[in-house]
Amino acid sequence: MAQPTQVLDWIPDNTSNINDPVSLKAYGYTLDAWPLSSNHNWIFNVVSQWLDYYKAIDDKVLRSDLTLIVGTTFQVLTAQTVIDGIDEIANGVTLTIEITAAAVSGSLNFYNFKNPLGTIKIQSDTAVTDYLTSSNTIYDFQNVECAVTIDQTWIVCTGNVAALSLVNCTGIVSVSSFNVDINTGDGLSIIGCSNVFLSSPDINSSGSSNYAICVADNSLVMCDNLGVSGTIFYDWCIIRNSTVTDNNPGTTIASSTIDDGGAYRYYTGGVWTQIYNSF
Repeated sequence: MAQPTQVLDWIPDNTSNINDPVSLKAYGYTLDAWPLSSNHNWIFNVVSQWLDYYKAIDDKVLRSDLTLIVGTTFQVLTAQTVIDGIDEIANGVTLTIEITAAAVSGSLNFYNFKNPLGTIKIQSDTAVTDYLTSSNTIYDFQNVECAVTIDQTWIVCTGNVAALSLVNCTGIVSVSSFNVDINTGDGLSIIGCSNVFLSSPDINSSGSSNYAICVADNSLVMCDNLGVSGTIFYDWCIIRNSTVTDNNPGTTIASSTIDDGGAYRYYTGGVWTQIYNSF
């Protein structure tokens, strides 16, 4: 059956000649009764409002693959508008963000995406020569159920924030060949995410940063070939019952289950440092 092209749209201002027939609801109209036009309008208007409500929900579902090209700041803003209009990605469907120019000013937020069988993918047109730059978090993911793939891209974050933030992402997150340039902020912040896989992330600080990657709140992260350069005091900050397997030094790193009023565990170069109430 084809989707109808007409809509009910009955009294769209929801006020004109509409009367809720409260006294009739228990038994309805009796035989041969003449319904008032205002009562009849109420019925059709309520149906019309519910149809509009469900249509608005359905309109926010991405049902076929979509690629957003980002090569200018205007295209970043346009892409964000499209992203904000989606709250679910259908099964097997991919939303792709493709960066096609160097030093594009802007950042992108991905909030409250449903369905673990959909995918968000970020990639650059050419390995590491095309990238976004901003003083804000470049890619901010919050409450995302679908899979996230970040492949062969580079970001430059000049602010005192995490360059890539993953918060309460329940789908599989795969980050590969990812280059991050930071100033005084941090490389990656991973909070409340249970399936994060990092392959060859390269994090460089041109200023002075506390850590390359922070993992918190029962997160589970597997990392291979982490590269850290510049002035970064610690490779990892692992707190609040999170676990990281870092295959670069061949060491499994698990955080303490004891919080001790805000204990932080840092890892750098194969050596543990435990700091209490540090910040």
